[in-house]
Formats: sequence, C-alpha cells, structure tokens
Amino acid sequence: MVEVLLTSLLHRFRDESRWLLWLNPNRKLSRNWLINSELPLNKTVQINSLSPEMSVIAMIKALSSGTCSIVLGWLPTVSPSCLQHLEHAAQLGNSIGFVMRPANINCARGHSN
Repeated sequence: MVEVLLTSLLHRFRDESRWLLWLNPNRKLSRNWLINSELPLNKTVQINSLSPEMSVIAMIKALSSGTCSIVLGWLPTVSPSCLQHLEHAAQLGNSIGFVMRPANINCARGHSN
C-alpha cells in the first residue's frame, strides 16, 4: 500500500526540473523499481551511507536549497523540534519532505480463561 501511495506522489513531480533525493541508510534503491515506476533516473539521487543524524541534516539542507522537488528520508525517530526544522526547510525551498520510519507494531494478545 505504501509503495502505491509513494509512487503516485512521485509521479506528480517527475516532469519537474528539480531533483528527487532519497536518503536511506539501510539499503540501496532498486533501479528496476524506478524504471518500472516510470520515475526519471537522470533526476534521482540516492545517498545511503549516512548516519540517521547526518540524514536529518542532509534532508534539511536539501529541502531548504530548493533544488529538490521531493526529499525522502528513512529516519528511525524524529523529535518534534526536528520535524519543525524539516517543515520550515521544506517551506523555504518550496519542496516536499517525506519522512519514513520503521513501524513499531505491538500486538496485544487476548487471553481467554
């Protein structure tokens, strides 16, 4: 479901002259997925060797610069003040920031006696 929503969002900006930046410290972006999703390879940049802290800094800089239409960052946890900085940077650069984080799913099991 997330993949479908993400692809739809990215399609809205594929014809812009600005970059699409992926900040993913855990894995490499699939070139085949980009091709199959009809996203522009020549306007897509991925950085996958940053720590989570440096990913936030890079995301803020990229958003505020205005050179990226969308910046996607996979960040483990983000404080409310960090989210405010990201939002402000996106407004400055007229960009969209998309923060993805791992799901913490805690399932409670019902016990019947």
